[in-house]
Amino acid sequence: MVAIKFAVISGADGSLKTYDVSEAKNSYSPLGCSIGNNYEQDKKAEVFRSLAIGCTLNNASRIDFVDNDFKRVGEPTEAALKVLAEKMCGTPSSPNNAFDFSKNTSKNHKIIATLDFTSERKVMSTVVSGYKNAKDTLMKGAPDRVLAKCTQFVSLGNNKGEMTSQIRDKLMAQVN
Repeated sequence: MVAIKFAVISGADGSLKTYDVSEAKNSYSPLGCSIGNNYEQDKKAEVFRSLAIGCTLNNASRIDFVDNDFKRVGEPTEAALKVLAEKMCGTPSSPNNAFDFSKNTSKNHKIIATLDFTSERKVMSTVVSGYKNAKDTLMKGAPDRVLAKCTQFVSLGNNKGEMTSQIRDKLMAQVN
């Protein structure tokens, strides 16, 4: 499993900008991949670092390099998100540094508690320290469940906005 597309909020009105991820091969390797739709121009935005940190820390998988291949340990979706984080914010050029973003992120943040994904909750939450506040909750899961918990958002231009019901509805319409 690989991530082939992701989106971030691009404006105050809740519009999404999508990015296509091209793969060198269908694997858990972050090497030789690229992200389209002007990602190189946009990638300095804080929203990408925040997304990559969430994909890394709110995640129970890992990727090992064994027998000249990248192998996942854990759930396929979780592993795909960990690889996406490296593609967004890492600088992988060899198996030796392929997951340096993950290693550095884990070193600089402490996981305090994790609530695993369940079919009832439809989200996974991890409480961390060392991110933006003394304690932050990172969440991923079903869009309707995640958006229901949001009170604010950060857009591509690093602008913060209030998560109104109108913006929440617009986001849901775009991801459905």
